[in-house]
Amino acid sequence: MSLKKQYFWKLEEFVNSTHSSLLNISFQTWENDIQKNGVNIIMTSLANHLNLSYFEIDLSKNDIGDEGSKHLSLVLSKLVNLKILKVQISDNGIGMSGVQAICNALLKCDKIQELKLDLEKNLICDNEIIFIGSTLEKCAEIQKLQLGLSKNEFGNQSMSILGCFLAKCKNLSSLSVNFSSCFNGKKCAEKGEILSNFVLALKNSQSLNDLSLELLESSINDKIITILAQNLLKCQSLQALNLDLGIKC
Repeated sequence: MSLKKQYFWKLEEFVNSTHSSLLNISFQTWENDIQKNGVNIIMTSLANHLNLSYFEIDLSKNDIGDEGSKHLSLVLSKLVNLKILKVQISDNGIGMSGVQAICNALLKCDKIQELKLDLEKNLICDNEIIFIGSTLEKCAEIQKLQLGLSKNEFGNQSMSILGCFLAKCKNLSSLSVNFSSCFNGKKCAEKGEILSNFVLALKNSQSLNDLSLELLESSINDKIITILAQNLLKCQSLQALNLDLGIKC
């Protein structure tokens, strides 16, 4: 029997909630000017709901920064019964220290089977990508992963390393990654190499059967598509593929 989710749209609603026995909470506060102090208030209140099995929070466009991410991670690390976690913290000026805090919290939630981590339009570069990948490799129970990395900037080596880490996730069967607008300013040949190396790294996965790549606003031309297709054929465990290529150059 599926458990009913309790939705909260405003900070006051959640803070004043008396449902200490809730197991499923969805907290939607995107573009609400919460900032880091508001995150601290949310997380203090969340301390009364440590038995959650499902937790979803959208703090996109709230200017929480690295400090807000650290507040978030402190309580996430205590939600040890989580099986499904969805964290949307796009467009918040989050860099390495914020990424490290969130990743360290994920390692303590070792029962998670489904994870959505949306880091769109933050300060995510090569080192952050590698750190995220090394963390996800250690999340042994994850079966379904949605990773939002659009509108960040990183290069060939970090993409290849990310792919290698994800290929080592022994139970990962479904992977969705959003790389939209990550390669603006790069030449088509370089884009092709970066994407190909990521896909080639995934071929070593024994469990991955469903792959979705979103590449909107990435100026992907026919040559890159051909190279991608050739390399995707080497991922022999794949049974389903979705490529969202957007506008071609």
